[in-house]
Amino acid sequence: MFAFAKNFLVPGLILFLIFYPRVAVASSFYLGLHGGATLLDDAELTGSTNPVSVDFDLGYSAALSLGYELTEGRLELETAYQTTDIEGIEIVGMSFDPGGSVSAASAMFNSYADYDLAGPWAAHFMVGLGASRVALDQDLSLGLDFSKDDDIVFAYQSGLGLSYDVARSFVLDASYRYFGTRDPEFNTSGGEEIEMEYRSHNLNVGFRYSF
Repeated sequence: MFAFAKNFLVPGLILFLIFYPRVAVASSFYLGLHGGATLLDDAELTGSTNPVSVDFDLGYSAALSLGYELTEGRLELETAYQTTDIEGIEIVGMSFDPGGSVSAASAMFNSYADYDLAGPWAAHFMVGLGASRVALDQDLSLGLDFSKDDDIVFAYQSGLGLSYDVARSFVLDASYRYFGTRDPEFNTSGGEEIEMEYRSHNLNVGFRYSF
């Protein structure tokens, strides 16, 4: 999945945004804030003697951004955080409820294209690249005693959404984002290197204020 996103999805979406932009009326800076629900894909912890399958509850995300509206789209710096509780795990056919959570704190560079619809409505498409610190907060019932339970890895995202111009400088929006990272690596006290997948689906609402 990572190789597909790196080699096809991200470059394709970037080219799409470059060649099919919305023409903005004026250039300006803006501040953005959004948050919502996060659904983390089931993950496999690999590298140990007994691979571990992990399920997650519904989590949440929040993000703050500073962007600039160009005549052809938007560019944006974003800092974001998402966290999801561990719902259950499976080890060698046995299921447990260990508690704990997985979180990702990210710094992203995003590119947007906005498309005018009827009246004050507009649609957008976006892609983003950056880095994320993925952290695993777990009980020993996972069966693994970690000496290093976080990792900073390459991150990417893409999404689409709708926005509504409430006023000239104030916009409400709702969006879907797919967020993923290179598989983070953790270390156990026994010297094993454990890899975990991190892919999430995010439904967000928020606003932008131009100045």
